[in-house]
Amino acid sequence: MADVRSMANTQRYNEKLLIINVHGPKTSVTIPASLPARASFNMDFRNLTQDQVTGRFVIEVDPSDKMNRESFIGPDHFK
Repeated sequence: MADVRSMANTQRYNEKLLIINVHGPKTSVTIPASLPARASFNMDFRNLTQDQVTGRFVIEVDPSDKMNRESFIGPDHFK
């Protein structure tokens, strides 16, 4: 529970965020087996040890469609 207070006094929402109801005829969708290639400037941090992590990593989310002060453009826009 150490991360509960990681954003100072920011409260966390721990309830249902939304419910999606789908109506209409079934469609066939092929879900890709893998994600698109990661941009070269976007490192993979999953296998780092704690000793390799320095500084602070922050993701800013605001009430609109912005993350880290950048507007959402699409799932392939890694900026």
